[in-house]
Amino acid sequence: MGRSSRHREGSGGRPGRAVSYGQEVIEMRASAGDRVTIHGRSVGMPERSGEVIEVRGDDDDALLVVRYDDGHQAILSPGSDCEIHHAT
Repeated sequence: MGRSSRHREGSGGRPGRAVSYGQEVIEMRASAGDRVTIHGRSVGMPERSGEVIEVRGDDDDALLVVRYDDGHQAILSPGSDCEIHHAT
């Protein structure tokens, strides 16, 4: 699987932002075909995973259309609980 980007508090929680981990800078941008994982916000909540099928808007305010593994689709504004796994 490709490189993983995790949104962090202070990044604005939006694709198109860059976060620095020491010397490494990771772009927070998703493209169609990437995978997302949404972590549970409280103890006992399951993770959700899906595939980005469309990116709407510009880089600073992009919304992701995601088809989750259970089959439903939703529009997602990624936050600090979201990881983007870039397709290789």
